[in-house]
Amino acid sequence: MSGLRRRHAVTIAPPSHDRCGRTAWGIACFFLLLPPVMLAPIWRLWGLSALEDGLLYYFPQRAWFGASLASGDWPLWHGLIYGGFPAFADPQIAMWYPATWLFAVLRPELAYPLSISLHHSLAGWLMYRLCRGLGRSRWAAVLAGVTFMFCGFMLSHREHLTMHHAAAWVPGVLWAWHRWSQTLRVKHWVVGVLMIALQLLAGHVQVSLMTAPVVVAWVIWSSPRRYWLWLGCIAGFVAAGLVCAVQILPAMQLMRLSAGRAEAYFVLYNSMLWKSLTLLIFPMLLGQRIPNFYPAKWYVHSHQCEQTAYVTLIVLALAVGAVILLWRRDRQVRFWTGTLVVSLLLALGKNAGVYVLLMAVPVFNVLHTPARWLLMVHVALILLGAAGADAILHPSQESSRNERLWRRTVPIILCCAALTILSWFAFSTSAQLGRAVGLANPAIWMPLLLLATTLAGLLRVADGGTRGRAWILLVLLLVDLASIAPFLDVSPKAREAITHSPAAEVLRRSGFDPRSDRVWVIPGDAYLSPRQCMMPDTNLLDGMGTLNGYGPMLPKEHKELFALRPFGVTEEAAEWLMRPRRLARMGVSHVVVRDREVPATFELAPGWILLDTVDGNVRVCRNRDPAGLSYVSGSYHWYSREQEVINTLRRTGDDADGDQAVLLTGQPRPNLSVGPGRIISSEVSTNSARFEIDSQAGTLLVWLNRSCPGWRARLGDREIPIYRANALGQAVFLPPGRQLVIFDFAPRLFRWSAGLSIVSLGGLLVVLIFSLRKGPISRAGASNA
Repeated sequence: MSGLRRRHAVTIAPPSHDRCGRTAWGIACFFLLLPPVMLAPIWRLWGLSALEDGLLYYFPQRAWFGASLASGDWPLWHGLIYGGFPAFADPQIAMWYPATWLFAVLRPELAYPLSISLHHSLAGWLMYRLCRGLGRSRWAAVLAGVTFMFCGFMLSHREHLTMHHAAAWVPGVLWAWHRWSQTLRVKHWVVGVLMIALQLLAGHVQVSLMTAPVVVAWVIWSSPRRYWLWLGCIAGFVAAGLVCAVQILPAMQLMRLSAGRAEAYFVLYNSMLWKSLTLLIFPMLLGQRIPNFYPAKWYVHSHQCEQTAYVTLIVLALAVGAVILLWRRDRQVRFWTGTLVVSLLLALGKNAGVYVLLMAVPVFNVLHTPARWLLMVHVALILLGAAGADAILHPSQESSRNERLWRRTVPIILCCAALTILSWFAFSTSAQLGRAVGLANPAIWMPLLLLATTLAGLLRVADGGTRGRAWILLVLLLVDLASIAPFLDVSPKAREAITHSPAAEVLRRSGFDPRSDRVWVIPGDAYLSPRQCMMPDTNLLDGMGTLNGYGPMLPKEHKELFALRPFGVTEEAAEWLMRPRRLARMGVSHVVVRDREVPATFELAPGWILLDTVDGNVRVCRNRDPAGLSYVSGSYHWYSREQEVINTLRRTGDDADGDQAVLLTGQPRPNLSVGPGRIISSEVSTNSARFEIDSQAGTLLVWLNRSCPGWRARLGDREIPIYRANALGQAVFLPPGRQLVIFDFAPRLFRWSAGLSIVSLGGLLVVLIFSLRKGPISRAGASNA
């Protein structure tokens, strides 16, 4: 509890329990209802904001997961992306996170915006609880909660759903561990572990890794001379990792099977720019990705969602005031000021040089996009703003001195900062930057209007004689947030941009069968209109499988074979499209091409049939000789190393195209003769497949489903070895006669990790129950409601 809070503890009568409970419920309802109102424009597009990563990855993946769950299947395997990959291991699908299960009971167009809205409310409520736990007044806590709900990070990262959801838990983690450090109650330690676990299961580990050092530092700082407490924090993070083992351990294995991308350039990519600091006062000065009320297009090479630093002018002013007034008297202010400075230096990345030190720390050296440390910058600024709000709402004996400081320093600092920003932009050598400064631009006159209103309101509140001063601050804050929240990344595009895919319509009319066909999408520059060409992973909305995908879990063999990148594009599309027969043996029956670098006449080459050209530049073609996703073969070549298969498949020339033998790797080395055969029937479900095969002399069954640890094949009651076929699929040798082959995906790692999570969670719940039986917590250790 801060010194300021202690001074007023004897003068402010505590409210009754009933009144405190009613007030807490009222504040909770306020936080719950505010996001649907404040963010009203985004709901008409299902909360998909700028139609980039939300539509490309998070929305379709969750729609697929919900549909699979609703049909009665637990989708451990994902057969529609990359030719198949273990879905349970991808942390960004977040299938173990409770909010993801909304998609099993609601339509995705309802579940997605509801999930976003609930996490905005959760962020506000947990920030409110954190501030109350730190000894701040109720009004200061409400102001902090509302600000965190709609701060720049939470608004701009709606596009990254897992990051948005994980960030909402940050104040909750801090609150739980602060309670534990103050009371040393076992139940508070368990609550802290569960908070960390929920943040991890939300699907973005980077947020948890940024939260961890701040939590440990705060526990040590807030409890001086008890430095052993950091051991309890570390034990808590370890326990949370055990609870999340069902997600963490498979994700680590999947990363080993995926193409790494932690190069120094990528790690430092999207560092915060020095000019982005201007966005603390003029949040739209650099434009935005989706022009609307603020018409200027974002004209900085870095992504806007990574650079948005706005926490409102009023919180910025309150934070500055807190540092000026409370630096010497309040340990919390000193801690959060230090956190602010360190986090800002880390966010600047290569532009400040400090991030290089973090790259030398194991685990942290793989965290890319330094600008995401803005999350901790926002948390620190908001907590400083809460301290500043208390300083003027509940002035101490030095109120006259405080009033003079507020009147003289804060207005001068903010006005000088605004004038400096405008002057720098007005005299910039860049014509685009210079044009940004003009009273006709809402990005200029709106912040200036808010600046004048904010300063007038703060001076009015600082007088100390005005009734309803807290209401003045809240209204100012809501007006300030309303100038940004409804417009940031809100697309004016029609809903048809989400629901309709012209390329998928052509494929459906041509008789595309998801059970036997697979499409290779070559999207080119379709990032801002992904549904136009069915760019992965939007193909999930159409129920069609693709050879490539979108996201960080790019398989190594796909990268080596096709030079694919995590965003679903390749630089070798033109070369591969000239080899349709080889692509057919790898499961590609159709291609959708929008890449300008691919020759416009490729579809006229032997092997392709042009089905249609949609939207003027998207070509949809069918392979003349598709092999299907499962077939039998009478010839094969065996290789001892996978790299030899990849080199053979990449080799150009008629000899390589003419040889249609299956290329195998695996153990034991086969020494079997095979002949022709036929598939009588096949049935493929989410986690298994059944094939009935008939052959006279034995044959080789090829199923172009990606070979991963966890797959097993059974012939009757006997398990038979699976070989990797053509680097992308699975193959088994079958004896003569009529045979039934069953493939099952039942990875041992899943069973072991799930068991570890269940045991760990059960142990925590047992500890929690026994700790609760010891009786209620004393009032001395409880925070205010």
